[in-house]
Amino acid sequence: MELYYKRKSSSISSDNHIPNSSSPNLDSSNPISNSSPLIPNSSDPIGSNSTPQQNELKVDLDNLERDPGKRIPMKDYPLNIRDESEEAHMAYRTCLNASIDCTKFLLRQSLSFRGHDESDTSNNTSNYLELLQFLKDHDEKIKAVVLDKASGNLKLIAHSIQNDLVHSYSITTIKTIISDMKNARFFYLLVDEARDVSINEQMAAVLCYVDKNGKVIEMFIGVQHVPDTTSNTLKEFIDAFIHFNELSFSNLRGQGYDGASNLKGEFNGLKTKILNDHPCAFYGYCFAYQLQLALVSVAKDNVDVNTFFLLANNVVNNIGVSCKRHDALREMQQKELMKTLENDSL
Repeated sequence: MELYYKRKSSSISSDNHIPNSSSPNLDSSNPISNSSPLIPNSSDPIGSNSTPQQNELKVDLDNLERDPGKRIPMKDYPLNIRDESEEAHMAYRTCLNASIDCTKFLLRQSLSFRGHDESDTSNNTSNYLELLQFLKDHDEKIKAVVLDKASGNLKLIAHSIQNDLVHSYSITTIKTIISDMKNARFFYLLVDEARDVSINEQMAAVLCYVDKNGKVIEMFIGVQHVPDTTSNTLKEFIDAFIHFNELSFSNLRGQGYDGASNLKGEFNGLKTKILNDHPCAFYGYCFAYQLQLALVSVAKDNVDVNTFFLLANNVVNNIGVSCKRHDALREMQQKELMKTLENDSL
């Protein structure tokens, strides 16, 4: 009873509280008082300066700011909606973490994200949506905030959002590689021309370095679309990559390419342009390409090797195109294997 009367008397005194006329909020020279519903005055008693607008203010979940750095701090919300605001932010964080987990799994397994039919009536929408549905079915917290339970613009299933998540993982992975390579200081650059299924010219780049344990590390950085494969264009993209990742050409100790003239040309090749600016970046012919050329040369000059590859090529061309021939060859191989096992001559 004593605690009850104390609370009641304090609430009555707060209702009859008259602010000091010297308060800056009631200064006659400043007619606009600090009555913003999102910035409560911490020096006033709780509930003494609340207005009907503050009590009716609700958190708009459909317009919740995605960037945590741009959101209004939780302490600046009115007390009557602070719990609701915090609950909305936690729901968004749970939904975002579920989307990140799906993205990480698909990237790790090298699986596609999108499907042919992602409508609500589809039986198999896409790997991304099906995996998100799987998490929803096995976690009650995720179930309450994703897909049909999420707000209209906070589902995080749009293709643009999936691309943003993948791009973020790409940047994080490259930064991790670059950080490890900076500890090694010196590095080696491998560049080759590539082309995708849509016939777009691309530049593939690999960084080589020796880690602190003395082990040679080769890291594939990625492919970059280029308008053409001239030495000037390739050098521009290499310079942009080096500067973007805050690397230094002074630490570049080698460059490796294949035998294309635009790469190893003595006058206008890519290796010459880099050597002119950075003499320590010695050129080395790509060892894998050297090995390939050596094997081709040996196969042409050696009769037995040449016959073997010719026979293998004929078998693939004649039997691989026909299912009946493939089954017949498999049956003959099985018979030969059984005969070998019976004679104990395997």
